Amino acid sequence: MALSVHYQNNKFRLRKSKAIRSWLSRIVIDRGFRPGPVSFIFTDDEYLREINRTFLEHDYFTDVITFNLSEIKGVMEGEIYISFETVKENSLKYKTGYYQEIRRVMVHGILHLAGFNDTDQDEKREMRRMEDYYLEKFEET
Repeated sequence: MALSVHYQNNKFRLRKSKAIRSWLSRIVIDRGFRPGPVSFIFTDDEYLREINRTFLEHDYFTDVITFNLSEIKGVMEGEIYISFETVKENSLKYKTGYYQEIRRVMVHGILHLAGFNDTDQDEKREMRRMEDYYLEKFEET
């Protein structure tokens, strides 16, 4: 899979990148998709907020924004923007490890590309259930 990791600045680097990319590739296949190019772009709060304003017309901070770029049914392709700053705040807020929370938002983006949404409470519960399921799978590897 052409899964790649990019950095908008030099304040963050993903640890265990190869293992995480391998795990995410297995999730893509498990969800019934053929792998296509998926880019993870790690950035700061302000940059992600600007993306949120420009493309989604939302004026607030968030941890992850996903853009589905697939033009071929069954092939996963997209861009997943992650604010390492908001993820760090969330890890403290929810009392989880920082890199555990990084993995959560990465799989969250993959699940969005697979067709999952989180606009209402039922969808949010299902999204969280799937995140937990795949996070457990990472712990097993």
